[in-house]
Amino acid sequence: MKDPTDQEISTARLAVNDDEKIRESYEPLRVLGQGGMGRVILARHRFLGHLVAIKKLIIPETGPDSRSCSRFLNEAKAAKRLKHPNVVQLHEFGIDTQGSPYAVMDYIEGEPLSSLLQREETLSAVRAAALCKQVAEGLAHAHEQGVVHRDIKPSNIIVQRAGAEERAVIVDFGIAKLITAAEQELSKTGEILGSPLYFSPEQALGQQTGPGSDIYSLGCMIFECIHGTPPFVSDSAVQTAMMHVNAKTPIATDASGKAKTPIDQVIERCMQKAPEDRYANAAILASDLNAIQLGKTLTDTLLYTSKTRQEFNDRRIPDNFQTKDSSTRIALV
Repeated sequence: MKDPTDQEISTARLAVNDDEKIRESYEPLRVLGQGGMGRVILARHRFLGHLVAIKKLIIPETGPDSRSCSRFLNEAKAAKRLKHPNVVQLHEFGIDTQGSPYAVMDYIEGEPLSSLLQREETLSAVRAAALCKQVAEGLAHAHEQGVVHRDIKPSNIIVQRAGAEERAVIVDFGIAKLITAAEQELSKTGEILGSPLYFSPEQALGQQTGPGSDIYSLGCMIFECIHGTPPFVSDSAVQTAMMHVNAKTPIATDASGKAKTPIDQVIERCMQKAPEDRYANAAILASDLNAIQLGKTLTDTLLYTSKTRQEFNDRRIPDNFQTKDSSTRIALV
């Protein structure tokens, strides 16, 4: 990585409002990106020397004593416990001297999946499965710790390369809910921020979200990797969101109505409208994606009971994931 210029350092300091609380431990180097909800600054720890990414959020009506910040600081504590090769490590989450939330995480040098897709348009089924399997494995770890991301999309996946190998890393754990809540608050005035392209139906309806919501959003992302566009796109954010609720997933099917390709079968399973009809958990989704990566054939969907669930404990199916029915459908590889 090339050294930052004086202008870049000056801009980075302005991006953190030259905040004493942040600059006490971190030296801002350059702005990596910014949008409507905040900005990301590359910085170096003043004492340890390692690089970090500081995400400074622009959230209306927040402060160290606000109810929303208290709630999300608690969630960030849970996210900080996540330690997985496919999840960015969150180091610190706090409120600066001006009352704005910020998060300090590992700096992951790589390319956002969104940029990769913009350049290459589509990925092969094997490559998409290899990358999204890693995302599913990272989600499985987070869900086992009781942490839901709520904003899985290509721009929140960083792809690192080492020769022919690619590693996918999920970013923004612990702060996605804060951003989502702020967007929902702003939407009350008629302004919808952010993109509904990867919303689960329950997100679109403003309902409570759980691990199944992340699985649905990952299904949308896999669809885009394969087909070159998100599954549902309309003229307005509201119309797009409601397509997730009402429209059929646009994948090719055979005469029996079954998705023609294994990767589309996975997408179809992820994108079921009801959470209980999706994969029981992200670990099982990762197993199916691994099968596609290795060129194996997916087996038929099986109906299994709690007794069978016990037999598959070694597949890391956590007991806390229960569905409305006493049985759950899964695909075994």
